Amino acid sequence: MLTDGIGQVTITNGVLRIELVKVGPDGQTMTSGQLEIPQGSVQPVLNGVIESINKLNEQITDQIDESEKKDESEGKKGNKKKNN
Repeated sequence: MLTDGIGQVTITNGVLRIELVKVGPDGQTMTSGQLEIPQGSVQPVLNGVIESINKLNEQITDQIDESEKKDESEGKKGNKKKNN
């Protein structure tokens, strides 16, 4: 299921319902699905999502840093070859 955002959020009968939306081919927002979480599980589920996103952000940041260091290192090597 693809989602570009969140629509309506409600709690009914002890279930948190989060409407997931996407942008259709015509540029209009449309429902892409619904996430349903029992009220007693909302906190652990949301904490798990937040923790997972934070870990992914750390991994992405590490990859970007490594890539930048590699690019800088290769740039210095290239300058040394040009100077010789």
